[in-house]
Amino acid sequence: MESSGRFERIFFKMLKEDMTAGAGGALGTGDGFNPSKGNIDSSDWYAPGDARVPYKIGRVQTRKGNAEDSETKRKRKKKKKKCEDEEEVTGLDTSWEDGDLKITIKEVLKYLDDPNKHDDGKKVPVKEESTDKLKAIMIADDRDPERVKAANLEHAVIVVVDMEGNWKSILDGNHRVDKATNPKYESLQDVRDLGDTLPVRELDLRTAPEEYKKLFNYEIEKEYD
Repeated sequence: MESSGRFERIFFKMLKEDMTAGAGGALGTGDGFNPSKGNIDSSDWYAPGDARVPYKIGRVQTRKGNAEDSETKRKRKKKKKKCEDEEEVTGLDTSWEDGDLKITIKEVLKYLDDPNKHDDGKKVPVKEESTDKLKAIMIADDRDPERVKAANLEHAVIVVVDMEGNWKSILDGNHRVDKATNPKYESLQDVRDLGDTLPVRELDLRTAPEEYKKLFNYEIEKEYD
Protein backbone atom coordinates (compact mmCIF):
# COMPACT_ATOMS: atom_id res chain seq x y z
CA MET A 1 0.00 0.00 0.00
CA GLU A 2 1.39 3.41 -1.00
CA SER A 3 1.53 6.32 1.39
CA SER A 4 1.77 10.03 0.63
CA GLY A 5 2.77 10.96 4.20
CA ARG A 6 5.21 13.86 4.60
CA PHE A 7 7.70 11.82 6.58
CA GLU A 8 7.84 9.09 3.93
CA ARG A 9 8.36 11.61 1.11
CA ILE A 10 11.27 13.24 2.96
CA PHE A 11 12.73 9.86 3.85
CA PHE A 12 12.84 8.60 0.26
CA LYS A 13 14.18 11.93 -0.96
CA MET A 14 17.11 11.65 1.41
CA LEU A 15 17.84 8.09 0.22
CA LYS A 16 18.23 9.38 -3.33
CA GLU A 17 20.91 11.93 -2.36
CA ASP A 18 24.48 11.07 -3.33
CA MET A 19 26.39 10.81 -0.05
CA THR A 20 29.64 9.56 -1.63
CA ALA A 21 32.96 11.34 -1.88
CA GLY A 22 33.88 12.62 -5.27
CA ALA A 23 32.81 15.19 -7.77
CA GLY A 24 29.19 16.10 -7.24
CA GLY A 25 28.97 14.12 -4.02
CA ALA A 26 27.85 15.60 -0.74
CA LEU A 27 31.31 15.01 0.75
CA GLY A 28 33.22 16.81 -2.01
CA THR A 29 36.05 15.60 -4.16
CA GLY A 30 38.25 14.40 -1.31
CA ASP A 31 41.48 15.53 -3.01
CA GLY A 32 43.29 15.59 0.32
CA PHE A 33 43.37 11.79 0.46
CA ASN A 34 43.63 9.88 -2.80
CA PRO A 35 45.86 6.76 -2.72
CA SER A 36 45.52 6.30 -6.48
CA LYS A 37 47.29 9.63 -6.97
CA GLY A 38 49.78 9.05 -4.17
CA ASN A 39 48.02 11.46 -1.79
CA ILE A 40 47.95 9.65 1.55
CA ASP A 41 48.61 12.58 3.89
CA SER A 42 46.35 15.37 5.06
CA SER A 43 46.38 18.58 3.07
CA ASP A 44 44.83 22.01 2.84
CA TRP A 45 42.30 21.05 0.17
CA TYR A 46 39.19 22.06 2.20
CA ALA A 47 38.87 25.83 2.85
CA PRO A 48 42.52 26.52 1.91
CA GLY A 49 44.24 29.21 3.98
CA ASP A 50 41.66 29.06 6.77
CA ALA A 51 43.70 28.80 9.97
CA ARG A 52 40.89 29.35 12.44
CA VAL A 53 40.84 27.06 15.48
CA PRO A 54 37.41 25.50 16.09
CA TYR A 55 35.94 25.77 19.58
CA LYS A 56 32.65 24.99 21.22
CA ILE A 57 30.05 27.66 21.87
CA GLY A 58 28.39 27.18 25.24
CA ARG A 59 27.89 23.74 26.72
CA VAL A 60 27.71 20.49 24.82
CA GLN A 61 24.37 18.73 25.06
CA THR A 62 24.68 15.05 26.00
CA ARG A 63 22.28 12.33 27.07
CA LYS A 64 23.21 13.11 30.70
CA GLY A 65 22.69 16.85 30.30
CA ASN A 66 25.06 19.74 29.57
CA ALA A 67 28.69 18.71 29.61
CA GLU A 68 31.10 20.93 31.58
CA ASP A 69 34.81 21.22 30.97
CA SER A 70 37.23 19.99 33.63
CA GLU A 71 38.05 23.51 34.85
CA THR A 72 34.39 24.32 35.50
CA LYS A 73 33.91 21.03 37.34
CA ARG A 74 37.03 21.67 39.43
CA LYS A 75 35.80 25.12 40.45
CA ARG A 76 32.35 23.76 41.29
CA LYS A 77 33.82 21.00 43.50
CA LYS A 78 36.17 23.47 45.20
CA LYS A 79 33.30 25.86 45.93
CA LYS A 80 31.16 23.02 47.31
CA LYS A 81 33.99 21.79 49.56
CA LYS A 82 34.59 25.34 50.82
CA CYS A 83 30.91 25.67 51.78
CA GLU A 84 31.01 22.30 53.54
CA ASP A 85 34.17 23.29 55.43
CA GLU A 86 32.65 26.62 56.49
CA GLU A 87 29.50 24.87 57.68
CA GLU A 88 31.57 22.42 59.73
CA VAL A 89 33.63 25.21 61.35
CA THR A 90 30.67 27.48 62.12
CA GLY A 91 28.44 24.62 63.29
CA LEU A 92 25.63 25.40 60.85
CA ASP A 93 24.76 21.70 60.74
CA THR A 94 23.91 21.66 64.48
CA SER A 95 20.45 20.51 65.53
CA TRP A 96 18.55 19.33 68.61
CA GLU A 97 16.00 16.52 68.68
CA ASP A 98 13.54 14.96 71.09
CA GLY A 99 11.32 12.35 69.47
CA ASP A 100 9.57 13.95 66.50
CA LEU A 101 10.59 17.46 67.59
CA LYS A 102 13.68 18.84 65.84
CA ILE A 103 15.11 22.36 65.76
CA THR A 104 18.21 23.39 63.80
CA ILE A 105 20.66 26.18 64.56
CA LYS A 106 19.61 27.86 61.31
CA GLU A 107 16.04 28.01 62.59
CA VAL A 108 17.22 29.47 65.91
CA LEU A 109 19.27 32.16 64.15
CA LYS A 110 16.33 32.98 61.89
CA TYR A 111 14.11 33.36 64.95
CA LEU A 112 16.61 35.63 66.71
CA ASP A 113 16.95 37.78 63.55
CA ASP A 114 13.20 38.17 62.92
CA PRO A 115 11.94 41.43 64.53
CA ASN A 116 8.33 40.28 64.09
CA LYS A 117 8.93 37.43 66.55
CA HIS A 118 9.77 39.71 69.48
CA ASP A 119 7.65 42.07 71.60
CA ASP A 120 9.92 45.08 71.07
CA GLY A 121 9.80 44.67 67.29
CA LYS A 122 13.58 44.25 67.08
CA LYS A 123 15.90 41.33 66.45
CA VAL A 124 17.76 39.96 69.45
CA PRO A 125 20.90 42.11 69.84
CA VAL A 126 24.50 41.00 70.19
CA LYS A 127 26.18 42.14 73.39
CA GLU A 128 29.57 41.59 75.00
CA GLU A 129 29.57 39.34 78.07
CA SER A 130 32.28 38.19 80.48
CA THR A 131 34.10 34.99 79.51
CA ASP A 132 34.10 34.00 83.19
CA LYS A 133 30.31 34.23 83.27
CA LEU A 134 30.08 32.09 80.14
CA LYS A 135 32.59 29.58 81.49
CA ALA A 136 30.34 29.01 84.52
CA ILE A 137 27.54 27.60 82.32
CA MET A 138 29.65 25.76 79.76
CA ILE A 139 28.33 22.25 79.20
CA ALA A 140 30.68 19.43 80.23
CA ASP A 141 32.04 17.56 77.24
CA ASP A 142 35.18 15.96 75.85
CA ARG A 143 35.66 18.30 72.91
CA ASP A 144 37.79 17.71 69.84
CA PRO A 145 40.84 20.03 70.19
CA GLU A 146 40.94 20.66 66.44
CA ARG A 147 37.34 21.88 66.43
CA VAL A 148 38.07 24.08 69.43
CA LYS A 149 41.08 25.63 67.67
CA ALA A 150 38.99 26.22 64.53
CA ALA A 151 36.16 27.93 66.45
CA ASN A 152 35.53 31.51 65.27
CA LEU A 153 35.47 33.83 68.27
CA GLU A 154 33.73 36.54 66.25
CA HIS A 155 30.50 34.48 66.06
CA ALA A 156 28.07 35.22 68.88
CA VAL A 157 27.54 32.59 71.58
CA ILE A 158 23.83 31.73 72.01
CA VAL A 159 22.80 31.49 75.65
CA VAL A 160 19.49 30.02 76.83
CA VAL A 161 17.63 32.15 79.39
CA ASP A 162 15.33 30.03 81.59
CA MET A 163 11.75 30.70 82.71
CA GLU A 164 13.04 32.64 85.74
CA GLY A 165 15.18 34.96 83.59
CA ASN A 166 18.53 33.39 84.50
CA TRP A 167 21.24 32.11 82.22
CA LYS A 168 20.64 28.38 81.88
CA SER A 169 23.13 26.99 79.35
CA ILE A 170 25.10 27.64 76.20
CA LEU A 171 22.98 26.46 73.31
CA ASP A 172 25.58 27.14 70.63
CA GLY A 173 29.19 28.19 71.16
CA ASN A 174 30.66 25.84 73.78
CA HIS A 175 33.74 25.35 71.57
CA ARG A 176 34.20 29.13 71.38
CA VAL A 177 33.93 29.54 75.15
CA ASP A 178 36.31 26.63 75.70
CA LYS A 179 38.82 28.20 73.33
CA ALA A 180 38.55 31.60 75.04
CA THR A 181 38.86 30.29 78.61
CA ASN A 182 41.02 27.15 78.45
CA PRO A 183 44.71 27.89 79.26
CA LYS A 184 45.99 25.41 76.67
CA TYR A 185 44.64 27.63 73.86
CA GLU A 186 45.89 30.97 75.21
CA SER A 187 48.85 31.03 72.80
CA LEU A 188 46.53 31.25 69.76
CA GLN A 189 46.55 34.67 68.15
CA ASP A 190 42.78 35.25 68.19
CA VAL A 191 42.66 34.29 71.88
CA ARG A 192 45.48 36.72 72.73
CA ASP A 193 43.59 39.47 70.88
CA LEU A 194 40.29 38.65 72.55
CA GLY A 195 40.29 40.34 75.92
CA ASP A 196 37.87 39.09 78.60
CA THR A 197 34.53 39.19 76.74
CA LEU A 198 32.72 37.32 73.96
CA PRO A 199 29.75 38.37 71.81
CA VAL A 200 26.49 36.85 73.10
CA ARG A 201 22.84 36.59 71.99
CA GLU A 202 20.16 35.38 74.38
CA LEU A 203 17.41 32.91 73.57
CA ASP A 204 14.80 33.81 76.18
CA LEU A 205 12.50 30.87 76.82
CA ARG A 206 9.94 33.12 78.52
CA THR A 207 8.97 34.60 75.16
CA ALA A 208 10.17 31.83 72.83
CA PRO A 209 7.85 29.53 70.83
CA GLU A 210 6.39 26.54 72.70
CA GLU A 211 8.56 24.03 70.84
CA TYR A 212 11.66 25.92 72.01
CA LYS A 213 10.45 25.74 75.61
CA LYS A 214 9.84 22.00 75.32
CA LEU A 215 13.20 21.23 73.74
CA PHE A 216 15.58 23.63 75.49
CA ASN A 217 14.23 23.69 79.04
CA TYR A 218 16.32 20.68 80.03
CA GLU A 219 18.58 19.79 82.92
CA ILE A 220 22.27 20.14 82.11
CA GLU A 221 25.58 19.04 83.55
CA LYS A 222 27.84 22.07 83.87
CA GLU A 223 31.58 21.79 83.37
CA TYR A 224 32.30 24.28 86.17
CA ASP A 225 30.30 24.75 89.39
